[in-house]
Amino acid sequence: MLKVFLKLRFLFLLIFILLPNLSKASPPANLVADSIIYNEATEDIEATGNVVIIQGDLELRTNKVIYVASTDSITIPEKLRM
Repeated sequence: MLKVFLKLRFLFLLIFILLPNLSKASPPANLVADSIIYNEATEDIEATGNVVIIQGDLELRTNKVIYVASTDSITIPEKLRM
């Protein structure tokens, strides 16, 4: 149950990155990856391998996405494809 909550939290953060104007209603974002790892000690999340973020007609692809809880930041260290 905790992992599901954390995945939803991660998706919620991605929505804020993908939406330049938060005042408009938007479709939900979905995250798919070969592996999603949650570090309980740091609350960091790392998605690796065939990462796909989909929101409405927008689809972003990369190989790795990292969420760092202490700085509330998301890093995409590899090439991002649309």
